[in-house]
Amino acid sequence: MQCFSFVIDYMHNMMNVMDKIHDLLFTSASKGKDYYVNQDKQRLVNKRLENISPPQGMSRGSPPSLKEFADWKAIDCRSFILIYMLPVLDGLIPSRYFNNLRDLVSGYQILLHSTITAEELLQPEEHLKNFVKKINRLYGDVHMTYNIHLCGHLARMVSRMGPLWCYSAYPFESENGHLVKLAKGTRGVITQIAQKYVTVQAVGYSSVRNRFLC
Repeated sequence: MQCFSFVIDYMHNMMNVMDKIHDLLFTSASKGKDYYVNQDKQRLVNKRLENISPPQGMSRGSPPSLKEFADWKAIDCRSFILIYMLPVLDGLIPSRYFNNLRDLVSGYQILLHSTITAEELLQPEEHLKNFVKKINRLYGDVHMTYNIHLCGHLARMVSRMGPLWCYSAYPFESENGHLVKLAKGTRGVITQIAQKYVTVQAVGYSSVRNRFLC
């Protein structure tokens, strides 16, 4: 009997999948593999990223460089996978690896539609199952991580719970930055946050927000 009591948060799922993609394609551990994007190609990837003008409405500016990957935020991982990854890798990795990544992107994008019908779910389910199945064949069993495996269950979850954005942790993640700014020391962090939050509510959110949260 299968249980669907818990949803898959696509923010953390996507971040972990991005970590795996980065490790496979861009780190020295993959030297000698035909999917490895060497330093010369990585410079080309970064150049392509620099030349991209982000779509209107995106909250962040130009896409970050691969050299800054350690500092990428959740929104950077999402933007790279959904928008930038395929254009910047075009022609730099063999087609079988590129097509595998395209299955991932296509599946995510459809499952993030504002609305989605049962019929429309068939396509992303196929894309994501193909992505998961071919990870073993293309990279080896050792790279079949938990979050890679979860991608194969996303479409079925969406059929029960709605599009991925409905229960995403992204809104909560953005508020974490505000909470951090409410604490100025390492002692009594919870008390600091609680006291300043109460002050904001009592005095008026708009009048003191910039003082405490900026």
